[in-house]
Order: sequence, then structure tokens, then C-alpha cells
Amino acid sequence: MMPGEQTVKATVEPAADSGELHLKKTVFLAYTDVTAAASRALLGINMRKEYYSLEVPEIANYKPACVRDAAPEPTEQNFQSIQVLNCKYEQDAEEFSVVVVNTHLPGDKCHYVARKIMNLCIEGKVEKMILLTSLHVDIEHNPDHAMLENTFNTSPVTSHPPIPGHTKICDPFLSTMIQMIQIEGMACNCLITPGYRVTSGKANTEDGTHQMICLFQHTLEELTNLRFDRQLSLDMLYRDSPDNEDDMVSLMYV
Repeated sequence: MMPGEQTVKATVEPAADSGELHLKKTVFLAYTDVTAAASRALLGINMRKEYYSLEVPEIANYKPACVRDAAPEPTEQNFQSIQVLNCKYEQDAEEFSVVVVNTHLPGDKCHYVARKIMNLCIEGKVEKMILLTSLHVDIEHNPDHAMLENTFNTSPVTSHPPIPGHTKICDPFLSTMIQMIQIEGMACNCLITPGYRVTSGKANTEDGTHQMICLFQHTLEELTNLRFDRQLSLDMLYRDSPDNEDDMVSLMYV
């Protein structure tokens, strides 16, 4: 949490899936990368919203990577493997959709999910995507820029520098998504925090996930009128591989 900030719960209504899914004009996208910090940041959105689960048959049995640390309130729902949250009933907020690929995707499944998301964007006439990710990149650390920004078919929204063009990136989902964004000519701002693979559990300062979650949320709050529940995101339990579900259950009751 940034100095002097307080978490304020939004006035919300009972959670419900609300008919057919249509994405709003601006989409915020995160996925289960090396830290899942961006996923945890976006899942902490603290506004009136509609919950949707995006069904992709090829990953029908995949489990969520990030879950709540306690049972949801009546106004909330448990997070799904691909979670969509549509903001509603607030000034300008109805133009925002949050999409989180909240599961571990092997390389041979990425194109199924990326294509599903892109098709929804095309059908909904999405005007801009803001893609949040943490990447293990071999670049010199700049303490003045904890975040990087690369853009496609649009102008930057921050003053952060881009990842140099020669940088090697090994991230199948991001590569697939960017290829589709370029083919479709969609405006996209990619906000990136350098990071390393982290272990299961809550965010913490030792592996940097606490700082990354706060940075992502603070940046979006400065750019938009989105609001976040910091504590919800920081307390969220992350499963670092699809094989340690038993560890996740034990963590929930510590």
C-alpha cells in the first residue's frame, strides 16, 4: 500500500452472472505469469461489477491459480480459471472490463485462450487493451523505473521506458496475445514489471509481489477512476504450479 493510503470498500450489490458477456470499450488483461502479481492486482478491483466465467473447452478442467484467503461475502464470488469482471453503474466505469487468465497455461494451450479473448474484443468493438504482466527479462535494473511500458498501435500512457527491442522474452501467452493484437491492429499498452518466479502463498516483500501489486494498482488508479482493495489482493493465495492444490488448501486455514 502506498504511504497514507487506506483501503475503502465500495458499495456493492449481490454478485451475479448477468446474461451474455460483452466486453466494454477498454479491457484490462492479466494472466498467470511468473509472479501472478498483475492477476492479483486486477482481481482486487473494488467497484460494482458483474462476474463472468469465460469457458474455453481446451482447458475445461484447469484450476484457478489465485484464490481468496477466506470465503467470499454475499456481494462477491470465488474466482474462476478465466475471470471476467465488468464494471457497472458508476461514472465512466461502465466502459471498463477486467479479464484475468487465472490458471497455469501450458504453451500448447495459449492460442486457444488468446483467440477466445481476441474474438470477444472484436465482437465487443473494444477500443483499447491495457495488458499487465511481470516478466523475467535480462535487462539492467533502473531504480527510477520499476515499471516498463511497450505500446502497440497507440501512444504511451506512462513515462516509463520500453523494454529494448532486442530483449529475449520467453512467454508463450504474451507472445501469442501480442501477435494477435498486431494482426488486428488493436491499441494496446503493455505495462511490465521485471520479476522472477515466486512460490505459493500470499504476496510478500521478499519476492517483490507486494510491491508489484501495489505498483500496478497505483498506476491504474492514476490513469483511470478504477479503485482497488489492496488488502484483498495482497492476501490472495497464489498456487505456483497446477500440481500443488493440497498445499493451497492448507494455506487457506493457516
